Amino acid sequence: MVWGTSLPPQPVILKPRPLQRNAGCILLVPLLPYRKTIAPLPTEIWTEIFVNVYYSDDNVDPTPTVRRCAELYRRDLLLICKALTNVILPVYYSRVWIRSLWQLERFTARLHAAENQWDSLRRIAYSVPGRWVQDLDLSGLDCRRIGLAVDELLTKLFPLLPFMAVFVLNTTMTLSRRALASLTFRDGNENLKSLKGIQAPITCPTNQASYPALALDSDPLVQLIRNSSHLEEIEIHGPGFDSLEVDFAFQLMGETPPVEPEEEPLPQIGNLLKLDNLRSLSMFSTHASPLMFALLSSELPSLQRLAVTPYDDIPYPASLVSKFIEIHGSTLRSLHFYTPKDTWPTVSHPSPSDVLLTCPNLTHLSLEFPLPDLKIPQGNTHPLQILSIPRPNQRCYQSVNALVSSLRSLRVVRTRDVRWLRRGITSQAMETGTQGEMRDWRRKFASRGVSLLDTDMNP
Repeated sequence: MVWGTSLPPQPVILKPRPLQRNAGCILLVPLLPYRKTIAPLPTEIWTEIFVNVYYSDDNVDPTPTVRRCAELYRRDLLLICKALTNVILPVYYSRVWIRSLWQLERFTARLHAAENQWDSLRRIAYSVPGRWVQDLDLSGLDCRRIGLAVDELLTKLFPLLPFMAVFVLNTTMTLSRRALASLTFRDGNENLKSLKGIQAPITCPTNQASYPALALDSDPLVQLIRNSSHLEEIEIHGPGFDSLEVDFAFQLMGETPPVEPEEEPLPQIGNLLKLDNLRSLSMFSTHASPLMFALLSSELPSLQRLAVTPYDDIPYPASLVSKFIEIHGSTLRSLHFYTPKDTWPTVSHPSPSDVLLTCPNLTHLSLEFPLPDLKIPQGNTHPLQILSIPRPNQRCYQSVNALVSSLRSLRVVRTRDVRWLRRGITSQAMETGTQGEMRDWRRKFASRGVSLLDTDMNP
């Protein structure tokens, strides 16, 4: 690409009378000076420019309307010129966000058409634009009525995405074994680094023998995680806890659920998962599953963030959550207890009270109702700095106040589900309800050097 013109190699000399012996010469001087030559930018720099233009707002969570307008704007950039189109296309296809079945059908058809036209004489084995896709986001696609069609399209689509690093699925979608096998055994599965929104099957084990090695190896989700050894982030969702299902499982085994949790040897499986890069793990509404058992038995040396739904009132091995925290808690920096509110009535189970003992390096702890009476380590030397609770009230003040008084390193108490009221509200309204409770807590904690923040981290 050449932008501008260059100076002529030699000056232009005019000879009005070329046949005259002593004819004069006139130097042609342009009316306007020539523009200097602009060196063409390398393709890598143009790529970085359009990456910043396309994804400069990734840290902001836009509304669907704003996101659709951004998609139209990014599509218009493809119409600037043909030279820039070749640079923009890989950036345009690198992150794909699909919000309707029609878009998924067209995207799949586009990739299949390109794959059929790709021949074996090319130096690259994978067709374009399939090999450009690095991020496939289906979080905006509601699959409750179109689940079968989406599952069939994804089964055809996964083998065409060899360099996909991030896959986000809507929590209303449950992948079939065929779709999971297509994702598991595709080329380039070692490039997958983030897996979110996957539905995990729930089982109710009564003992460790409920998870034989053969059953673990044949579980499709365990096979997917085993073949994706470079995963850094996993988010799993389950259907929740059904007490009748657990009681029925114990009756089939001819056993009765224990009243108190019993100490059992640590579970062991033959073929352990190798996830040395896993840093963030989220398992919501999942009390026990083959994948959780496989993760429980494997080493996770890089795990720093864990988000789970607590089930401390359910004894081990019917629930593996508390045992999981006990085994892998030594490396955690952030622990998040959260109960999804997508079902009614929402049943909140208690959280373990010994998390400060089993997680000695924890700096951020987010609790769920009902708040547990946490056991304080001896010497009050725990490095916890941020404590999050759903919302303040009089019942949980004593538990929070005990932690504020005991933990010397605690600096922030955050209300996870409450925001400060905007300016313009009357002072009477600011002193009532949850807002009044927050203002009261802020006054009491300020004297101890602890800040009270809302869900947006505003003081």
